[in-house]
Amino acid sequence: MRIIGCDGKIAIFKYTVFSLVFVCSAALLSFYAGSFSTGKTEKVPTAVELSSEKETNPAPEAETKEETKEEGTEDTVQNGRLLMIDPGHGGEDGGAVSDSGILEKDLNLVFSDDLAHLCLMFGVPYKMTREDDSLLYGKYGELEDYTGKKKSYDLRNRLKYSRDSGATLLVSVHMNKFSDQGVKGLQVYHSTLSENEKALAASIHAFVSKHLQRDNNRVAKAANSSIYLLNKSEIPAILIEFGFLSNPAECSLLTNYSYSASLTGTVFVPILEYFVRS
Repeated sequence: MRIIGCDGKIAIFKYTVFSLVFVCSAALLSFYAGSFSTGKTEKVPTAVELSSEKETNPAPEAETKEETKEEGTEDTVQNGRLLMIDPGHGGEDGGAVSDSGILEKDLNLVFSDDLAHLCLMFGVPYKMTREDDSLLYGKYGELEDYTGKKKSYDLRNRLKYSRDSGATLLVSVHMNKFSDQGVKGLQVYHSTLSENEKALAASIHAFVSKHLQRDNNRVAKAANSSIYLLNKSEIPAILIEFGFLSNPAECSLLTNYSYSASLTGTVFVPILEYFVRS
């Protein structure tokens, strides 16, 4: 089991390397990263096409140097692209809770850290709305007393920070919960500003279904007014429910290093493709 919040960065980095080897060819992913960082415009394969390619090069060895997010966090937009990673909930808002006491806010931050390390590895400029266990309601100090308004200002400030940072894609990370403990599987919701985020959400579903969750027959869904971040976002945005904490078996997987890093790596490939093509 993963111990949330304990000495996780190096172990996460180690397993994110494994996850990319699991997902697809290291050589092809390197090609993606190269196209992104140099601004090349040549045609690249789709995520589904990428998965069918035969691996021709050995997996790269993990760096021996300890690496942290802070060393590589991008402060400026590169080539008109910036990914905003949004770990949902935080602070006094724990989000969903499993029967065993796992808090959604903690898993959201762990999965977001995984995504951040992948961004570092492949040259995707990114920022995070939060990097610790906190809510963002007081980020801009608009009020002296946020009593009864913490949740609404937290959500507003996540969007404000994304907009002001120049982000071109917002990815909000969440975990799900349902009364039926048998329900499981990743689910993606998308904003409706353009067809781009719809296509990205569908690609994530297709890739995860093909590589990790073969029984996941869900489809990407357009957000309605109940999902504030997606409904009010001024930039393309998706919200990923990585799994159900209410399903004991899936909850156990989500707290397992190998599985969670593989799942994050699988989700990252279509996101990387999106940035290359945008």
